[in-house]
Amino acid sequence: MQSNADQLKLLELQGLDSQLARLRHERQTDPSIAVVTDLERKLADLNKSLATAKIAVADQTREVAKVQGFIDEANARLAKHQQKIDKGDLDYKDTTAVSGEMTNLVARIADLEDQQLEVMERLENCQAAEAQVAAATARVSDDLARTVALRDARLGEITNQGRAIVGQRDALAKTIAPPLVAAYDKLRVHLNGVGAARYWGERCEGCGLPVSPSEQEALKNATPDAVTHCEECGRILIRVPQ
Repeated sequence: MQSNADQLKLLELQGLDSQLARLRHERQTDPSIAVVTDLERKLADLNKSLATAKIAVADQTREVAKVQGFIDEANARLAKHQQKIDKGDLDYKDTTAVSGEMTNLVARIADLEDQQLEVMERLENCQAAEAQVAAATARVSDDLARTVALRDARLGEITNQGRAIVGQRDALAKTIAPPLVAAYDKLRVHLNGVGAARYWGERCEGCGLPVSPSEQEALKNATPDAVTHCEECGRILIRVPQ
């Protein structure tokens, strides 16, 4: 009990199609794809954090400059008053008034300098945070570049394997009767990629279910040219010597 040569070639064709299906699955589920996705997410989060850190540094830098401007303004006014006193052009009343304002300016400058120290400390902390995030961003970026290269190489390898198998499949399919190939392809689309299966050990290897005694008898008596199907799953049953 054996199918004809064209039907036997369907098993070869099914083997090639199964290899292609496996390669497609590998291409979709290669571990490097998930790693790249995770690294891309991490890099996106880090870039957001880095942007936030840069804004914080810029804000504190402006604050330092603002306070320094107030200090410079107060020092300039203090120096101007001191020049007036040094020239001796002021009377007692004006001298007293200017001296009082100078005392206030000195106190203000001291407060501003304390404030500036606090702002500069915040700026240093922000700069340290920015540097830390920038370093992490650089590391993840490097990891991503390496992983993308590995992924592309792996997927390229899978693609090349697939192209080679497609070439083999196309060549083999041309040697099989077109109606038989068409029937096989139609079944394969609707039956999880398996359109033909070997009849072995009184079972259909496509679905794994046993063939009924009556169907076994029909298969036994079928001519080699007869296209037989599994009564359970509908796949083309390829009869081979048991």
